Amino acid sequence: MPTKRKTFFAQLGMTLLIITSGKTASQANQVGTTNSQTSSITNVWLTPSQIPTSVFDDAPGTGVDPFYPNSTRRGTIAKEPKTTTPVQRPRLVLSGISFAGGKRVATINNRAFTEGEEMEVDAGSTKVRIKCEHIGDDYVIITYGSPPQQIELKIQRY
Repeated sequence: MPTKRKTFFAQLGMTLLIITSGKTASQANQVGTTNSQTSSITNVWLTPSQIPTSVFDDAPGTGVDPFYPNSTRRGTIAKEPKTTTPVQRPRLVLSGISFAGGKRVATINNRAFTEGEEMEVDAGSTKVRIKCEHIGDDYVIITYGSPPQQIELKIQRY
């Protein structure tokens, strides 16, 4: 019984809305037409506007605390200065020069090189590809890196 009563009142309410609006279905379809007698726009259906999204610009260092305006809590952030780390020369050690078969052989970081030879050596925590350009009596000229850099290594005397 209660469902029939609810249905009845719902139908009654819809009927009253249709009757009191005083417009037929064909008139309701003509949105934005002008009434010739009053020459004003009638039946304008407004669409609900979009809900704007909030944007909060709350970067540190901007604004003040409304409850404690003299507070320094929202002070500026100290920017770290940019420091460029200088490119360090790899740790290359010439430990000896010897003669074998009429050629000079240089020992760099426990690797044997002859003139013109190129290979990778361990230089601390990295590997470096070096080329032995010239072997002197107590020095070696090598090329390493990209762009190529030429350095002279001398025998370290202990």
